Amino acid sequence: MNTLPIRSGPSRSLVRALAAAAAVVALAPVGACTGEQVIHGPGPRAGVAAAPAITHVVLISLVDPSQADALIADCNGTLPKIPDVVFYGCGRPVDIGRTNVDGDYTVGVIIGFDSEAGYARYLDDPQHKRLVDAWRPRWSRARIFDLGGTKSGVVSH
Repeated sequence: MNTLPIRSGPSRSLVRALAAAAAVVALAPVGACTGEQVIHGPGPRAGVAAAPAITHVVLISLVDPSQADALIADCNGTLPKIPDVVFYGCGRPVDIGRTNVDGDYTVGVIIGFDSEAGYARYLDDPQHKRLVDAWRPRWSRARIFDLGGTKSGVVSH
């Protein structure tokens, strides 16, 4: 397994951005995102719920935040239909009063893939490219995080 070196002393903004990405990853599956949310995935395989091999997190800040519902609708109508997507969630940040949670984005998207090859096909998929091309001019910022090598999965109690 390839690993990337971790430099010591990450900047505060990087830590906050990664915390926001982790919040999207943690909250999307349990319905904590506000607005319309769609979650798709294959469910447990052979009785075991496994995490995707790669989790792609995108935190988008729109120039006009009133367009969030339209972006969420476009994402919901496009991204889960791309063949290599095995998990999908989309929604707005949630303010539950925690001061250490970074909600500095308009829409968060989380997508899971079973392999790097599947992720590469997704990036080249015409539906994905059309969505990004249509919305990129309306972003003021997009933060993208790709998580891999996780050993976690869905927890059932």
